[in-house]
Amino acid sequence: MSEHYEQCVANYYANSTEWVEFTDDEYTWFLECVPPVSSRRDAYLSGEPYTHNREGEPVYLAMHQDEGKNLGRLMTLREFKQFLEPNAYEQRIERRKERLEYRADRARREAESHKQSADRMASVIPFGQPILVGHHSEGRDRRYRERIHGHMDKWCAGLDEAKELDYQASRVGTGGISSDDPDAIQKLTYQVEAGERLQRLVKELNQRFRNARLMTDQEDAPEKSHAIIDDHCISEQQTETLYRALWQHARMYQSSRPLKFPAYMLTNNNANIRRLKERIEELRKREAAPEREITGEGFRVEEDKLDNRILFHFDSKPPETVRTILKRQGFRWSPTREAWIRMLNTQGRYAAERVANELNQRASAQL
Repeated sequence: MSEHYEQCVANYYANSTEWVEFTDDEYTWFLECVPPVSSRRDAYLSGEPYTHNREGEPVYLAMHQDEGKNLGRLMTLREFKQFLEPNAYEQRIERRKERLEYRADRARREAESHKQSADRMASVIPFGQPILVGHHSEGRDRRYRERIHGHMDKWCAGLDEAKELDYQASRVGTGGISSDDPDAIQKLTYQVEAGERLQRLVKELNQRFRNARLMTDQEDAPEKSHAIIDDHCISEQQTETLYRALWQHARMYQSSRPLKFPAYMLTNNNANIRRLKERIEELRKREAAPEREITGEGFRVEEDKLDNRILFHFDSKPPETVRTILKRQGFRWSPTREAWIRMLNTQGRYAAERVANELNQRASAQL
């Protein structure tokens, strides 16, 4: 393990926020080792957690460059986001998460008020008191108890709603790298570099296993293979991850076979690298393409590269038939932008052209 990494660990347990200087090779290694959890220009959060804090949050190695120095220390994702100034996309994601958390909290408060109302109403009924059938109070008593059940049902429904909103809030921003993110190309490039490094590492380890003539049925093969993997990895987490992947595959065979990583591991990783490169190329072509604007009778179409959206503006509220055409082509009304929007990509441009042509044809037919 890196000497500077150990110093970061010591500072973390000493409750010190001091940054430790790393070498250029170490900065690059931690960046390419696994895809970073979060990254921004000259800073990133390493993809493997070292430990968890008392609140259960994973703690990662954060690295950033300042005045030509590579500095690092351990921190959580929340602390890393506070350290960086978020871009417009990350701010929008954070606001969405806050809205969901607020709605979940409001649903819990409303549910608790229904429970308190049910408890207060039920407290006036003596324990075990039945409904007096035939008595003049029967109808009123039944309605009273139905209101109690109604409050209890709303309490349960409110808790279910709050649970669902909490789950949605926890998933915000965890769906991978969005094309809306201005730093998407850089983040995808980090993932490509990490995948290529993993590809080289696994090939080198397979060569080391062949040179050592390790077989799956050797008694000392697990110990020797662990030592070989540990020599090539800086973090213990990566060592254990590769070790488990190696022996989960090796234990599938009862006969003696040369010890190596499964072939599908390299194949899948290479396919993922190729997919990421294709996506980077697509994003670069989209950035290089000029913004287009389409005008027609009572409408205007524009492209907003910064927001990654195609916008349909109308002089007035379009009729139901026009709104149906827009929805059929994937456009949705955005109250904040006061326009009908769709994601800016090849399919979105094609859909905008089809809608514009159809609207122009309708306008020509009415003349």
